[in-house]
Amino acid sequence: MSESSWHRIRSDEPPAVQLNNISRRGNLTPEDADIDAAEEHWGDLRTVVPPTYPESTAGSVTFLPVTLDDSVVGYISAADDGTSAGYLPRAVAGEAGRMAGGLWVSRFWDAYAAKLTPVQAIRRARTLQTSQAHLFGFVAAAATERHLPTLAELYRFAGVPHPNHT
Repeated sequence: MSESSWHRIRSDEPPAVQLNNISRRGNLTPEDADIDAAEEHWGDLRTVVPPTYPESTAGSVTFLPVTLDDSVVGYISAADDGTSAGYLPRAVAGEAGRMAGGLWVSRFWDAYAAKLTPVQAIRRARTLQTSQAHLFGFVAAAATERHLPTLAELYRFAGVPHPNHT
């Protein structure tokens, strides 16, 4: 660990990053991120995902469209038997559909923590407001619930390959 990259004020405080190599766009360069030094100070670094619903089911699903810029970019779905919920981007939505998934995944974390059933979670989405609707889309209050006999059918409907069916 070089003193020019990290400075410690006291041993019980996290290291402060010296930002000498910020690019014109404001991004850190790889030299600024000394992962080994951070792990030495804080221990093993890892992402912890909050508990949420499983994403897969063998049974029927209820789903609602997620709209962004007047186009459906994906679907939020719930297993009718209460075992799972998730977000599925539409293939034709491309990157916008995948990006929208980030918000919807976090909303499922919140719904799970609030002990909502998966179907309650997707129905609640009609009432959720976001200042980031221009990035992540929304579920219209008047959106019609649709049903399919399997999650695999929803994957086909969205135009994406099902992970268990190649």
